[in-house]
Amino acid sequence: MGMSRHDTVTQVGEHAVTVVMGYDRMCGHFFLEVRDPALPEDVEAVGANVYDSSYDERLYTPDRAGSAAYGGLLRGEMEARLEELCVSVPAPMLEAVLAEEFGGGGQLVRHW
Repeated sequence: MGMSRHDTVTQVGEHAVTVVMGYDRMCGHFFLEVRDPALPEDVEAVGANVYDSSYDERLYTPDRAGSAAYGGLLRGEMEARLEELCVSVPAPMLEAVLAEEFGGGGQLVRHW
């Protein structure tokens, strides 16, 4: 059991962002962070994160079932958040993360 971590740097508009995503097998859901290195990092707040699924209030509603009830992203939600944020990642990266829902990956860390 464990959690994978995949990261890449991509462009959103005119500036670069770091995308970190993976699958948490213990909790049974995906996570996503989009960080802007140009923003100041504040250890008391979300800091340089443009988006962090851990702080997404939409993921903490009473109608969410199973592992999704604990604030993680489901398969379709991962793709929806990337689209909402206008963030694109390499297709093989997204495919690798999504495939981890069905096994494999372990405590894999991969830079794309």
